[in-house]
Amino acid sequence: MAQWTTRELKKLKENPNDYPWDDIRVPMQNTRINAAKSEPSFEAWIDGIHAYHFDAANDADESLHFSIQIPHDWAEGTNLHPHLHWAPKTTNTGNVVWEIEYIAAKLDGTFPASATTLEVTTAADGTANKHQLVKFGDIDASELKISSMIHFRLTRLGDDGSDTFTGDAVACEFDAHYQRDSNGSYHELEKLNKEYKDQKGVPEKKFQPGAW
Repeated sequence: MAQWTTRELKKLKENPNDYPWDDIRVPMQNTRINAAKSEPSFEAWIDGIHAYHFDAANDADESLHFSIQIPHDWAEGTNLHPHLHWAPKTTNTGNVVWEIEYIAAKLDGTFPASATTLEVTTAADGTANKHQLVKFGDIDASELKISSMIHFRLTRLGDDGSDTFTGDAVACEFDAHYQRDSNGSYHELEKLNKEYKDQKGVPEKKFQPGAW
C-alpha cells in the first residue's frame, strides 16, 4: 500500500475538510432477506443477470439486511454518508421511497434498543435500467471508533403515499462514503490520539508515515 508523505499528512491534519473520500461497499448479493419472506425477489434483470427487485407492494418486512465494519483508515469523528445505487426497471415515472434503519456500536459498546431511521424519496425519470444514486441523511458517527459495527435494514416503502413508481426498483449496491485520515491505524484496535513522538513506552511496531 502506498504511504502518504509527511507533507500530505500535515496538510490533512491542518485541513480536515481535505480528507479524501472512500467507500464502504455492500454488494446486494452479500445481503440477506427476512427468512419468513420471499421478497424482495432475486430474479432475472438483464440478459440473464439477476438482481434484487423491490416492487411497489413491498411491506415493511420485505427488506434486505446487512452489516458493515468501520475501517481503520477512517477519520474518527467524521460522519458517514450512506447511499444506494439502484435502477428503475421500466420507463414508468414516479417516486420511490427508500428507508434504512440501523443500529451501531463500537468495540465493547452496547447496541441501542431501537434503530435510527433515515428515509429518502427519489424519482424515476422514465429511463428504464438507468443507474441512479440516492443519498440518505448522514450517519452521526461521533460516538463510534474504528472497528465499530453497524447493522442495517434496507426497505422500499411501497405502501407509502409518496411512493408512486409502479415498476420494480432494482437494488444494485449499498455504500457509505467515509473520510480517510491515514492508511490504517497504528495500534491494532485503535487509532493514535497524539503524534507518534508524544507517545510513551515502546511502540508495538516501527512507526511508518501514513499509519498513525
